[in-house]
Amino acid sequence: MGSAEVGGGGECRDCHDVLGFVWLYLDHEAPPTTCEELEAHLLECEHCQRAVRFDRRFKQLVRRCADSPEPVPTTVVESLRIRVERTILRGNSSPS
Repeated sequence: MGSAEVGGGGECRDCHDVLGFVWLYLDHEAPPTTCEELEAHLLECEHCQRAVRFDRRFKQLVRRCADSPEPVPTTVVESLRIRVERTILRGNSSPS
């Protein structure tokens, strides 16, 4: 991944690489060296910290819904889909 050099917009040049490994990292499936590099990057990059927090919360929500004894109502699924779509269209993929 390399060093974290900050560029415009709060993102550094390694953010794309880091964000490509977030789910593997959160699921403890990334190689140890990748985890070490990602954690070093996260210490300095607020943009990626926010993205990791968002993904962690998202995965927790999905897990909680999957563990629910009742199916998630269609209205809730549709509402979530619309919110995610709007967030992506705004270009803000990691709300705080």
